[in-house]
Amino acid sequence: MILGIGAGVVVREVEDFGISFDDRWKALREHLSAIRAIWANDVAEFEGRFVKFGPLRSWPKPLQSRGPPVLEGAFSGYTARRIAEYGDGWIAWDGIAPDKIQEIIDQIRIETQRAGRCVQDLDLTIVIRVPMNAADSHDRIAHLRAAGFGRIVFLMSPNEPKLQWEELSCFRTLMKRNSTD
Repeated sequence: MILGIGAGVVVREVEDFGISFDDRWKALREHLSAIRAIWANDVAEFEGRFVKFGPLRSWPKPLQSRGPPVLEGAFSGYTARRIAEYGDGWIAWDGIAPDKIQEIIDQIRIETQRAGRCVQDLDLTIVIRVPMNAADSHDRIAHLRAAGFGRIVFLMSPNEPKLQWEELSCFRTLMKRNSTD
């Protein structure tokens, strides 16, 4: 399992959870710390500003020592620092300008090294929509892999089974072609 997290971009949605929009990242980090405490301890306790609980037990525990990798989905100037401090990688979304993607990846590498962590341990994932008849799909995927993405998730058309079968066929071809490069 891999967790993708984000703190939200819609003020009302964030505030519906009783968290001020300005505190959303602080709350997210604290919730993640609380979750990791539960994963790591047979009896977990946590007290913070946003999360408080007394002794509790929770099983089964994740197989991974720190729990499932947690990928941050964000695109701000703080993204790299947050990933370096408490994340396991980045999950990007299709539509970000290529130069912005590279800028964030470069910052992630810098901040990760600054935090004393190993850059190679990070999981860089991107979710993309691939035009089925685009001749440059292969080149686009090769560019994303060269930029550092170890995982590319293909986004499918929702609620259109006929189109989905065509997309799956296209994805299969792209995956075969890119796995041999």
